[in-house]
This record gives sequence, C-alpha cells and structure tokens, in this order.
Amino acid sequence: MLFKPFALSFERAIITDFLAMKKDFHMHTYLSDGTPSPQDLVKACLELNLEEISITDHDSIGSYPEALEYAKGTNLRITPGAELDCTYGELEIHMLGLNLDTRNWALNEHLVSIQGARKRRAQEQADAINRFYGKQVINLDAICSRCQTFMNPHLIHALLDQGFYDEYHPADRYKKAQQWMKKNIRVDATIEKPTSEEMFRIIHQAGGIGVLAHPGYYLKDGINVHKMIDELKDMGMDGLEVIYPYFQEGSREFPSLEQEKEAIQILHELAVRYELIETTGSDAHELQQLVTWHSRS
Repeated sequence: MLFKPFALSFERAIITDFLAMKKDFHMHTYLSDGTPSPQDLVKACLELNLEEISITDHDSIGSYPEALEYAKGTNLRITPGAELDCTYGELEIHMLGLNLDTRNWALNEHLVSIQGARKRRAQEQADAINRFYGKQVINLDAICSRCQTFMNPHLIHALLDQGFYDEYHPADRYKKAQQWMKKNIRVDATIEKPTSEEMFRIIHQAGGIGVLAHPGYYLKDGINVHKMIDELKDMGMDGLEVIYPYFQEGSREFPSLEQEKEAIQILHELAVRYELIETTGSDAHELQQLVTWHSRS
C-alpha cells in the first residue's frame, strides 16, 4: 500500500512539522468544485516540491488519467483518492477515500450513480433560481462545462459572482446565499447518499482507506466527536484528517491560529486513542490556497 500512517511527535511545532513532510491528501480540480485543471494542480504541486498528493474531487476520480500522465518521470507520488459524501445518522459527512483502485467496478458504479443524481438536482435547482428571479441568473452548462460532479457551491458562487449578497461582509456572503437557497429553492430530485458503513465497504472493496475529512468543524459545531469517532471506527473507519487549514483570513469558525492548533491537538489525541491513521490536507480549491498552505512557517 502506498499510503502509510504518520508517526510524529506533537511536542514540537504542530503545523510546521507536518508541512515539512511535503504531503497533501486533500485537494480539488474543476472536475468537482475546484478551479484548476488536474494538470495545473499537479504542476503547482511539483513547483512546491511536494512528495505525495491525493486529488480528492467530490465523488469523482476523473482527474487521474491527466494527473498521472503529467506526473510521469517526476518524483511526485500520486495516491488516487476522492472525497465521498455519506451519512452518519442524520448528519451528512465527507469521507476521504485514499489509495483507491480507480478501476474498481463497485466504486465506479457508485460514482456514476451519484454524479447523475447530482446533475439532475443541479439542473432543477438552476431552473428554480431562474424562475425565482424571472431571468437567467444561472447558466449551468457554462458554469459546469468541464466538471463531473455538480454541486451547490457551483450555484452559490454563480450568485455571488453576479453581486448577490454584496451588502453582507465578505466572510458571510456564502453562508447567506446558502441559507437563501435552503429556504427558497425546493426541487424534486434527490441524492440517495450511502451510510458511513456502506461507504467504508465501497472504499475497502476498492483497496482504499476511509479517512474522516475536516473533523475540526464537527468539534466547532458542538457534535460529540469522541462518540462519533468511536462509532465510525467500529464501522470500519481507518483514519482522521488531523492537519487542516481551519484558520483562514476572515474565518468566522476558527478566527485565530491558536484555535486551529487546539483543534488539531484534540484530533491528534483522538487519532492516537483510537489507533487511526493521521493525514494532512490543504482542501485547496484554488492554486493560491495550495500555495498559501504550503508556504506557512
């Protein structure tokens, strides 16, 4: 298996130690809700001298033919992965599937089904938004011409790009648009997401490991993360995304680097307690986010 657990002392500088490892197992391209092409993302990782990466587009592994081809002849190791939606009780959570066999039949069948459902829902949502405003506000074909996974962020960013919600502070605009959509845009199309247990089965059948993405947000939301991790471990979870850029300029949830470090410390301790693999990821959706994260000191 290409992917190995990280053994590192947290008695030293938490963030810089992990960044020095030059690994990033969470990033996105325009095949889901990111902006760079697979080639541009790999090129940026090479320029940053990263050693190993995983491109984890939402419910998509379509970036890998282009990414692997571009990385040929370099020292960059690419571990195939995806960020996969599933449910934990009534809560939707994101699971990173890492070290996946991209040719696995069951995995691809699941992805094709989810992508189709997402596209149907997004088209109905776009039509509903256009009806609400009495004009074409959303041109889904233009916005998502290259993507495989159609998502709410595509619609929300289209609203923001046209100046909707400019009256709010920049840090609040996305959430305001999200709240407006939830209240006003109702459609018939649904997406039947697998349970966490079902998702672990899909990931393991594809030879991969299941890692809970950005669990620090669940800490912030007041969810009993100890119980959550205990139960997910019993279902088959293999790891936690411990190192993650929760603090960003204008962040409402983690307004200081100290709060980010506190969350990371808690998650590290939980990973040790439950004998889980620890991973690090930038969750970069734009190249500048990738550069900013890997330039931290």
